Amino acid sequence: MFLTRLSLLAAMLAGAAAPAFAQADDVFHFVFVGQRDYTTVGHGDHSFTAGGLHGVLTIPYAGPESPFTEESLLHGTCASAIKVEGSAIAIDSHCTLHDPDEDEVYLEAHRELGDAQVGGGGQGAFVFTGGTGKFAGITGIECPYEVHYLDDNDTVVTGQCRP
Repeated sequence: MFLTRLSLLAAMLAGAAAPAFAQADDVFHFVFVGQRDYTTVGHGDHSFTAGGLHGVLTIPYAGPESPFTEESLLHGTCASAIKVEGSAIAIDSHCTLHDPDEDEVYLEAHRELGDAQVGGGGQGAFVFTGGTGKFAGITGIECPYEVHYLDDNDTVVTGQCRP
């Protein structure tokens, strides 16, 4: 039920973000919809949060250089670590996504803007670091993204990847 709900939400958001906004140099656009499972501990004037983000990534636009096809659906998990000290935030995530053929793609994300609170979010960037099968050799594609933290631990990440 959980993945069905996420898949449906991802497909709806992908349709809303489709190629009307595509630029000539875009490789692909993506929408990731997931659920956070984080634990936070306080440490005096700062806090540490760690946990998983599980969900579905869809590709509403894929240019000719894209390693994905339009409407691709990949399921995956990210392991995330968040450090907040005063107004400063540092978020690092390592993700593994897989398609229906079980081919995997790996990415690393980093963000130092915004927050990690419900109703908030911010902008960051991730880079593809490899993969298996049809995704073998995917490295170096950088993707700026924007994340939104919603109620019920829902998370939406959108972005446009360029060479």
